[in-house]
Amino acid sequence: MVCQSPKMTIRNQLCNGFMLCENNSVTNILLAQAAHRTPTGSLAMCESEATATSRNGNQPLICDKNLICANIGFIIQYLLNKDKGEGVRGMYQNEFSGNLEKYKNPIEYDVLHENYNVDLHFIENLLSKNNDTIIELACGTGRLAIPLAKQGFNVYAVDIHEGMLQLAIEKAKKQNVHVHFSVQDCTQLQLPVSSNFIYMTGNAFQHFLSNESQNALFQSVKKHLQPGGEFVFNTRNALLSELSIVDEYEESSVNSKGEKLTIQHREEYDPITQILTCRSINKLEDATFEDSIRLRYTYPMEMKRLLEQNGFELLHIYGSWNKSDFTKDSLAMIIHARLLK
Repeated sequence: MVCQSPKMTIRNQLCNGFMLCENNSVTNILLAQAAHRTPTGSLAMCESEATATSRNGNQPLICDKNLICANIGFIIQYLLNKDKGEGVRGMYQNEFSGNLEKYKNPIEYDVLHENYNVDLHFIENLLSKNNDTIIELACGTGRLAIPLAKQGFNVYAVDIHEGMLQLAIEKAKKQNVHVHFSVQDCTQLQLPVSSNFIYMTGNAFQHFLSNESQNALFQSVKKHLQPGGEFVFNTRNALLSELSIVDEYEESSVNSKGEKLTIQHREEYDPITQILTCRSINKLEDATFEDSIRLRYTYPMEMKRLLEQNGFELLHIYGSWNKSDFTKDSLAMIIHARLLK
């Protein structure tokens, strides 16, 4: 899926054994929750509700001891949630599930993004015969997973939104393509495989709103990435000239049913939390509905430190999927990282 602000053209754990992951029943659709994204330059947004799943016990996640200091807040919050019977799962479920209104309509989402492929070409150019099994995080409706599976890759694709994933399954079935789709939380991945290549597009990284969930994402990826394996993802670059003002604007378009849609946007950035809150009023001829999304911005040096702290090395930052040089004015950060051996 895709995590996106409406105005895409401009703004586009701890000690070993402490954090617990939950083993999920393995069915042809594994249930849990994940996080999502959106192609830079496109118009759509994020997703809706996730479905919880049955669990078969707990399994310790071994985490880098260097994360202890950075996760004191996580430990406190974990203990508070544990007392309420929520634990780690409850923490991130609350962070993600309340931020998915923009993904309510998988069909409209798919129509908006079906012709976007510049990120697919970037991924294709990095893959080789050594990448037999690959993992996609926040896969949405299968825009990348399905064509890569057609090319012969064994694709495991996860997303937090059951409706988006169901549409992806239907699309793959119609095209006679096999993809291992599962509904999962990217901070608590439970896949039966490891890979030397994991990717996440559509600015899904901006759905990880807290330092703790960002660290949990990298540790979860680390758990499924082979030593020396590569992790590719993108996020919007923080353009302070844009973020420093409250932005209000209106857009008009035609939806998949041919109905005129007018959207009034309001975007406000909090420099303390580094979160942009985007609220929209969507008007059709006979209906009006509101939705919102919150997006976390991460700065370049902050990203480099975050990768290193979690055991990755930064290979390159690009300013676009076309591999343009990254500058202060770039709309995006395309991160190409490698897990240290």
